[in-house]
Amino acid sequence: MFVAGCGKPVEPTAAPDGERSWAYFQALAAVSEIEIHVDPGLAQKNALVLSGLLANTTGFTAFICEEGDEVDPSRGRIVIGSADKEKAARLATHLDVQLIDEGAGFSYGGRTYAQPGDALIASFADPDRPGLPVVLFFGNDEEFLAEYLNRIPRPWEFCVEIHADGELAYRAPLNADGTVQVDRAVDYLGRREEYWRTKEVIELEGITVLAREVPNSPAWKVFLGGLEGARAAVLRWLSDSRTPEVAAEVWVLDHPEDMESLFGESTDRLENPFHPRAYVPWLPFKVEGANSLARVLARELQGPPAYPWLYDGIAIAAAGKWWGRNLTDWIGHLKSASLMPELTEIVDPRARTRYSPHILQPARGFLFRFLLRGPMKKRGRSLWAGAPLGDRKLAVQFAQAIKKAAVATAKAGKKNTRKRVVTRSEVLASPFRNGIALVDEWSPALHSSYLSRSVGLQLAQAHARGADALSLTVRAASMQRETLVELPGAFQFASATDMALINALLAGRKLKMSAMLSVQPLASPAATWADGGVLLSPDDIEQFWKRYTRIITHYALFCQLASVDILCMGTDLREATKKGKQKSETRELMEEGWKKLIKTARRAFRGALTYGAKLGDELHVIQFWDSLDYVGVCFYPRMAKPGVVPRDGVVERACVDALEDATTLANRWNRPLLIVQAGYPARSQSWHRPGVPRGDFDPTAQKRFLELFGEALHRPRPDSQVVRGVYLWSWPASDSPESSRDGERKPADYGLSGTLAEEALEVVFSKD
Repeated sequence: MFVAGCGKPVEPTAAPDGERSWAYFQALAAVSEIEIHVDPGLAQKNALVLSGLLANTTGFTAFICEEGDEVDPSRGRIVIGSADKEKAARLATHLDVQLIDEGAGFSYGGRTYAQPGDALIASFADPDRPGLPVVLFFGNDEEFLAEYLNRIPRPWEFCVEIHADGELAYRAPLNADGTVQVDRAVDYLGRREEYWRTKEVIELEGITVLAREVPNSPAWKVFLGGLEGARAAVLRWLSDSRTPEVAAEVWVLDHPEDMESLFGESTDRLENPFHPRAYVPWLPFKVEGANSLARVLARELQGPPAYPWLYDGIAIAAAGKWWGRNLTDWIGHLKSASLMPELTEIVDPRARTRYSPHILQPARGFLFRFLLRGPMKKRGRSLWAGAPLGDRKLAVQFAQAIKKAAVATAKAGKKNTRKRVVTRSEVLASPFRNGIALVDEWSPALHSSYLSRSVGLQLAQAHARGADALSLTVRAASMQRETLVELPGAFQFASATDMALINALLAGRKLKMSAMLSVQPLASPAATWADGGVLLSPDDIEQFWKRYTRIITHYALFCQLASVDILCMGTDLREATKKGKQKSETRELMEEGWKKLIKTARRAFRGALTYGAKLGDELHVIQFWDSLDYVGVCFYPRMAKPGVVPRDGVVERACVDALEDATTLANRWNRPLLIVQAGYPARSQSWHRPGVPRGDFDPTAQKRFLELFGEALHRPRPDSQVVRGVYLWSWPASDSPESSRDGERKPADYGLSGTLAEEALEVVFSKD
């Protein structure tokens, strides 16, 4: 969605309609002004918030326009209304929407939508303002329609969505004239009807649980118990003898991939905005059933809360956990890591853009529980309705509760009675890591192939070849502007959600494969590496570290929760690591930034840390290796001059020399060496720069490099024990034929699965 994913005006993504999208984007960006046409009412109230949100997240200025107001035809438009609003109705009929007489609903694509919560959202070429896009929100009831305003699409990427009573029913790209690109349309409602054709129903008190097949797992009983506990907590806090009984439904999907397939969203939970109904995917490590149930029950009992933070508060407090970790324990960890926000920050609606959800949401749950157990005991409905939290005394009491949680967590850790976590000493004592870099590939069906069911099969194939370790790579950008409203995912852009990462990690864990997470920070969702700009001024450097720290803090906490062994804090950030060309003041600021960043990551994550440097200058100029646990290197040695195909002896010698250089440096810093990436493309002319695919498709060259690299890696030498692992680049996360944008696996990539080079893995991997 547009507003949740932008830090500044965002360029359109590459697509078959990319040139058209670019033209409409340029036209809208040129004026940077949007009119929001809406009549007074709840929709207008939400539109006012939306206008502020647009200004803060995109740089566009938004104007609220009521019927009769003067308008400017040079601006873009967002039109909100139902069938009795002439402007909205006319745009709807332009899209071939059929209006049913007397406001009884509308029909689109052969399906009738007659419920109050049914709505259409579309972006297309404005028929009244040539060259500009228009966004239409059209529904049967404007109060219900107001719930959809945070789903605004990118105006320049033409599409239509139909929502059936709060849930996505249909989505399709549109041509400029508003006609549907039928071959790319998805009927989500039809998919769900087929998916749930057969199901099992479990009746609990006040809760109906539906699943296609009940998991045969002890975790299922824990899950059901969590639902019952969450319901009891919400009723205790928000109901009394006069409150009518409320029944809720929790639908459990077979796999996280099904959320995207059935609802078009890569999310760990989904709540219907109009009915007490929640959907969660089955993922034993992290099932959000209790969390989601608490949200829909609370809303059904008392309506929406006065303040957005209360949704998170009641949900996490009722569940009593955060990602499977006891809530008190996790708050204690945050406190010991100096990451716990102040009370005023916890309740701030803009906090989502400043704090990782692994900080903010559990903090809100802990605050909510603290209030209901102490200062506002038996006043849950007053709190939900917006009762003031109190004075400074409350903040002091809350701070004391956090300190107690930290002390309790520390004691529990010493007794080893809590959930086991990975420690640095265990990681560093582990055997040689025979790793593959599991690569998240773009797919039109999934935002992230890490979410795919086939991840397990892909890893099993690598495991059969000797792999006992995997790395996952995530590209992330911290949001640069604060938002005025609560939006899921507003903290950052990421190439893969945390749920997708967990899905891949669990698949590896079943094969007893250790894990490393490699984080690549981006400057913005549409930009290059975070240091892609020249870091010259103190202001540039300050903003760089601010964004980078937010990203690393989030993934350090993720690694702690998911029991990941190693966090690689970045690769190839040469502007941020270079030394010789920087002024003295700039160099000192950069070095101080690295020290603070590593210190923050160390507090948040108890496993091992590294960074992936390029061979050569970057590897040697870095001055913070002693603050990390491994010297990390991306191994792509130059083996020949441009256009020359080297002999085997030359290739092996180049690998040996590069390894000796890296191990000598690691010894100098008294650190083990970890090869975080090593690979060669299936191309004939990449010997000069293996990091750049050049020449014709040549799988034998890829195999040849890996065999000779393996020989060099395991050649006996005095310092052979310094190298503690290698991650081969790369192994696809999905076996889908749609894993590249043209529908076929690109021959230029580094993928090893199913290639000649796969046979070479046994040469590279250690038998120790």
